[in-house]
Amino acid sequence: MGIKYQKLSDSSEFIGKERATLELAISSITDHITILPCGTFTPEDIVSTTVGMAMKRYSPTAICKVPNQKIPSATTFWTCVNTLDYDELLKNSTELFRDSLHQLLKKGESYTFATDEVDDPFYGKKVTENEDFVVGGKPKKSTCFFYRYITLYTTMRNRRVTLAVFPVQNSMSKLFFIQQIVKIIRSEGYGIRVFLLDRGFFSWEIFHYLQNEKIPHIMPVKAHGKELIGLLANEEIRQFTYSLNKNKETEQEIEILRYTDSRCKKDGTVKRKHRGFVVFGVDWSLLKVKRVYRSRFAIESSYRMRNIVRPKTSTRNPVARYFFAIVSFLLKNIWVVLLFEHFRKKQSGPIVIKSEWFRFDAFICCMQDALIVIRNGTNEDLGIVQVS
Repeated sequence: MGIKYQKLSDSSEFIGKERATLELAISSITDHITILPCGTFTPEDIVSTTVGMAMKRYSPTAICKVPNQKIPSATTFWTCVNTLDYDELLKNSTELFRDSLHQLLKKGESYTFATDEVDDPFYGKKVTENEDFVVGGKPKKSTCFFYRYITLYTTMRNRRVTLAVFPVQNSMSKLFFIQQIVKIIRSEGYGIRVFLLDRGFFSWEIFHYLQNEKIPHIMPVKAHGKELIGLLANEEIRQFTYSLNKNKETEQEIEILRYTDSRCKKDGTVKRKHRGFVVFGVDWSLLKVKRVYRSRFAIESSYRMRNIVRPKTSTRNPVARYFFAIVSFLLKNIWVVLLFEHFRKKQSGPIVIKSEWFRFDAFICCMQDALIVIRNGTNEDLGIVQVS
């Protein structure tokens, strides 16, 4: 196959370390997640098989058909994966992500954090096993049902990494996940410069919590109700205070920066939309608020990359799907860390990293090569190997 990245003098220290990088990733997973051995197959075998599935976008059934490899059958693989403990995944996955960052983020420093919802399509039926995890949504990829994950990540340039992934449960409120996210940030010793949230989190409970915790945040307004829509449409005002009512006795005030978004349509007419941002804890101009919030969108391309290394599956088991999601987000983190550590210009001043030096597809090639080397030390394209 060959390693498809440019061998720059600045990146030469990474050459030859592909195997060690992959072995470290595999051992990190087995250190944090309990995977029981099955027959002659070790936990490392199951993890390396999962990584191989991710790199090739294979299912367990497809990967076991790869010739000349000691790979567990689909039945054996599922026997191991189905023993994963959901509570342990929830508890230890954050530690796994933290360890993958190699001190990319420094304790005591403040960062811009963001949260988002990521949907993995589901084409099966709801059953007792998964009914709390399968959520409805707008049609996408020929389905209206998804396994949804709430993620925490940083928007800092060159350090856009995932710090936590939570499976959405219908029985859990969004406030619960926001509380868990804030708890993680603080427990890791990071400060919050500003917290960026999607309008899907627009609620009395979340604003009440964030303000009580004095967390600076920005969120697009979810326009509903005649009063709020009317205030957004009033172009004579730029900023106003609005009260959200939980009930007749409880109000939560939020500060809104309003603006009008004008776009020219193909027929020459101008379409105007009245929008706004909820802002708290930052004394910024509308221009800066827009610019900072725009950094949140960069993560969308990052998550498209994550989808490239997401194992294929049709399983209804939410725990197995969560495990696959963790692996895919972890692989994306490893790529970002490798870029930062080995593919940046050695110069004074701002850090300069160009992803074309080591594109994500090159990273996948490197890891596939490493899997082969771990197995038998050859460069033949066999697709998946295991750690002995």
